[in-house]
Amino acid sequence: MKYLITIILFCLTCQLQAQSVPSVTERIRQYEQEIAEGQVDEIKMLKNYIDLISLYRTIDMGKSHSYFRQAVAYAQEKGQLEWESSYWRRMAEVYYDHGKIDSSFYCIDQAIALIEGKGYDYEQCANYQVQGTAFFQGHEYEKALEAYLKALELNEKDKTQKIAAQKNTLNNIGIESSTYAKIAEIYAELLNYDQAIDYLLRAKKIMEDNPTERIAFVYFTIELNGMLAEIYTITKQPDQALPLLEKSYEMAVEKELLPEVILGLCRLSHFYATERKDYHQALTFAREAEKEAGKTQRPDLISAADRSMMIAHFGLKEYTAARHYAEKALANTDPDDWENNQDVYGHLILFHALSGDVKQAEVYLGKYNEAVAKLSDTNLHNSLQEMEVKYDVKKKELEIVRQQAEIDRHQTKQYIYLGGLIAAGILLLLFIYIASLRSKRNRALAETNATKDKFFSIISHDLKNPAIAQRDALQQLITHAGEWDADSLAQYYKELLQSADGQVELLYNLLNWAQVQTGRMPYNPTAFDIVMELRSDILLTKNLADRKGVSLDLRMPDTLVLTGDRNMLTTVVRNLLTNAVKFTEKGGRITLGIEPEESGGYIISVADTGTGMNREQIESLFHIDRRPSRAGTAGEPGSGLGLVVCKELIEKHGSALCLESVKGKGSRFWFAI
Repeated sequence: MKYLITIILFCLTCQLQAQSVPSVTERIRQYEQEIAEGQVDEIKMLKNYIDLISLYRTIDMGKSHSYFRQAVAYAQEKGQLEWESSYWRRMAEVYYDHGKIDSSFYCIDQAIALIEGKGYDYEQCANYQVQGTAFFQGHEYEKALEAYLKALELNEKDKTQKIAAQKNTLNNIGIESSTYAKIAEIYAELLNYDQAIDYLLRAKKIMEDNPTERIAFVYFTIELNGMLAEIYTITKQPDQALPLLEKSYEMAVEKELLPEVILGLCRLSHFYATERKDYHQALTFAREAEKEAGKTQRPDLISAADRSMMIAHFGLKEYTAARHYAEKALANTDPDDWENNQDVYGHLILFHALSGDVKQAEVYLGKYNEAVAKLSDTNLHNSLQEMEVKYDVKKKELEIVRQQAEIDRHQTKQYIYLGGLIAAGILLLLFIYIASLRSKRNRALAETNATKDKFFSIISHDLKNPAIAQRDALQQLITHAGEWDADSLAQYYKELLQSADGQVELLYNLLNWAQVQTGRMPYNPTAFDIVMELRSDILLTKNLADRKGVSLDLRMPDTLVLTGDRNMLTTVVRNLLTNAVKFTEKGGRITLGIEPEESGGYIISVADTGTGMNREQIESLFHIDRRPSRAGTAGEPGSGLGLVVCKELIEKHGSALCLESVKGKGSRFWFAI
């Protein structure tokens, strides 16, 4: 799930000026001239370097790197250790923006090591925040949480020292609040919405208890309210969400923050359209957003307002007006903004299909499929990159072994000449060892290569199937739009949703599997209450089961503390529950059980009364190259990859995923922990 919120690192420490700001080009020219002339003082030089690294980050990465090297050399010359750490951190952000993940982690590690234990608590706090964000973006949530907690600890230490010295602590307050918000994002990604709300409310209280006119704090408060409103909406608490959206809008109006006013109006319009189905009120907010956006001449804001107008008119069945704003939104949307463009393309397909313009509908169908493919490529890019790195490392290891074997062979010859029979015996043993080691390395490389090939095979075959299903359903809709009634149209909408669900499921399983293969999902056992952690997954499963007419039985204690990897175990149980719903027919039953076993551990099991499997299906179930992809009893799509991921995650706990299944009578999966 994607969130609309992006909390900019340390945005709360920035002082935004009320007067007009020079353009990026003018600022770059000024800073470069001051550095070349060398007439400014030391602090101004240090600041100029860090600004140039940042300003060039999206323009010319080569120049960012060049000024980074100059900056580090200058800081070392002046003995400015704290600034040197800042340069390493800023370069870590540049590398991350350009997808160079390994280089990014190297730089932030250097920044942390440079000032570790030397009293630069505030600067080190910033380093850990950047590290936490990098781990978060790489889906390493436990490491991200650890980094954020270190940042909080250092921030509290620095704040205590400032209070004792009677210094201003406003920046520390901002960092504390923003870090709580980042931790909330972690829990939201893990679908633990109760914890996410708790941390967001902590952040909100800090801001309310420390009112300030600093504009960066106002921006953050608006963003914070938006994130909290989004989670309240997801958890079906719209009455909690609406006041937050209204408050954010009022703050933006009061401070005359025109971009935030426009986005606030768009959020309110979307809320009334999707949650209240009050399309007239949604249109009122959208019209105001359109009027205000026209004052800015900013395409992104104009496009956002146009999309709000499109959705409101579509809800009112004013299709001509909706189509007009859809086409207008496309004209103002970045061609690479695939997520927003996909939404607009989907509406345009419907508009042209309903009007009988099959040819134009097919044009937008092609654009829609392209957007789907681009989004899939973006989601998988990082995982594929990590797989390539692992493959290259294996090849390098094999080459090192070969070179070492060559060196050892020459040395052994010398021993033969000098030592006679004894040296000959040593040579024989050495060759045996080298052959064994080479064979082992070759097997490891072959397995890695085979795994990589299988992974690309899954992507090339399985990712295209949901897109083809969407295309076929939309093609039928285009061809028969003028002939079908509402029930027929609803059936094809359902097929489109099922296909999209299958694609989302496959993407999540691919990403999880890739993380396991590349070692980016380490095994981190802790003591935790598994019953509490499974609550959100149980609720989601119950909703799915209720819609399908399937009952869900729970046979487990109210609370149970186990030791294991929290993320891995909840991922396994969630996959097993989802599969059980998928392959159980209406009137069936699913049972989630957690029961003690004789050895002192516990058995976690998921049983169903569904379709079951024959021997051939069972034997191929956990093999990635023989994945038995099957549709569910209601036509739900499946990839067959989820159980492969579950098996590997359970094996990391020193256990095994077991099953028993009878064709036509159901299945039971279980593991000991």
